[in-house]
Amino acid sequence: MTGTSTMKHWTRSHVCTTMFVLLALSYQFTSTDAAAGVFGTTQTTRVVRNTLPSTTTATTATTATTISSTTAESTVMELARGGGSKKKRPTKKRVVKKTTTVKKPATAAKKVVAKPVVVVKKQPVPQKVLVTAGPKKFPKRKLNPRFVNAVQRVVTSGVLLTGGFLYFSKFQRNGVLPMVVGLQFLMFSELKGVLKLDNSSWWWFLTVLSGSEARELVKLMPLGERGMRLAAALKGTITYFMALLGGMATLISMESEKQPSPMTFRNKIYHAASSVIVAFTLIGFSSFWIAMARDFGLFWLFYSIALVAVNDTMAYLLGSLFGKKRLIPNISPKKTVEGFVGAAISSTMVSIITLQSVFPESDLHDMLKHGIAMGVFASLFAPFGDFLASAVKRAHGAEDYSNIVPGHGGIMDRVDSHLVMAPLAFYYLSVIESTL
Repeated sequence: MTGTSTMKHWTRSHVCTTMFVLLALSYQFTSTDAAAGVFGTTQTTRVVRNTLPSTTTATTATTATTISSTTAESTVMELARGGGSKKKRPTKKRVVKKTTTVKKPATAAKKVVAKPVVVVKKQPVPQKVLVTAGPKKFPKRKLNPRFVNAVQRVVTSGVLLTGGFLYFSKFQRNGVLPMVVGLQFLMFSELKGVLKLDNSSWWWFLTVLSGSEARELVKLMPLGERGMRLAAALKGTITYFMALLGGMATLISMESEKQPSPMTFRNKIYHAASSVIVAFTLIGFSSFWIAMARDFGLFWLFYSIALVAVNDTMAYLLGSLFGKKRLIPNISPKKTVEGFVGAAISSTMVSIITLQSVFPESDLHDMLKHGIAMGVFASLFAPFGDFLASAVKRAHGAEDYSNIVPGHGGIMDRVDSHLVMAPLAFYYLSVIESTL
């Protein structure tokens, strides 16, 4: 009895289960929302193997069958009513990407520079002026600087020679001493500026001048033999004490230095020694002009000066036109070999022609010999005075000694070669005096 009832109950429960499955399948194809809610998630039933003893197996099976049938009936009833628990689909979680914003550092505020307000004044409109047709103006052409400088040199040389000739024509030999002393002052002033000597150099210049030119000044005075001897002794005494006082002043200035050093002492000695050397050179060489005019006359003075002027002018002209090879580029870059040789030939020719014209009654052979000698002095030896003066300028970074003479520079630039020519001409004339 118990087995029959159990069998009936098992059969009925399985029938109900089968009906539930069929209904569920049919509902899945007919109803979308309900089927999705019911079968969206399938539950897996765990099959638990019966590990209990055999005596309790039937009871356990009966209990499980009863529970499953009851559950199936309740589910079918709910589906028939149209109800049931609708399970929602598992929704995918939205992944929210966290974005981090990086704050830029606050930049400093730009400086606002106030622009200056420019007030533009309205200019009055110029009135139209009727211009009548005039002669056509052509653009001015710039002249070659070398040509302009050459013209200046020629004109300046001509003016100086003409002025000197007129001056000495009026004063004769008495005008030589004042002229030479004035040139000595100008030359020393220019060299003092280039060498950067201090003002104490003028004392040394006067000291040398008193021992040299005072002798010539005494000779011009109308003194007797006794007066000449007294004047010569006085002149020597004055020169000696002036030199002694200059040396004592140099030592006192060295001792009175607040911060004495070997460099300051060397500077003091340099200024004193340079002043004496420059004064002796300028005054000593230029004094031969006075001696030449006194012993041989003004002609030979002008003659020697004119030869040097001709040599300088021709050297510049020929060098500017045909010069290619530099003669002494480190000392005087403007001097060329072509100008030097051409000037030597020109000076010698001028020297010969001048002597033959002035002394037509003299021996032609002697005049030719004297003309060549004086031309060689003026063209080969006298230019070394110019070279030495150029070396002094380059050593101290000066272009010219001054700009007092247009086209030439300073007085020293003009008479540097004459200083060398004066002793040569004087001693040559002393030797050949008997043949003149």
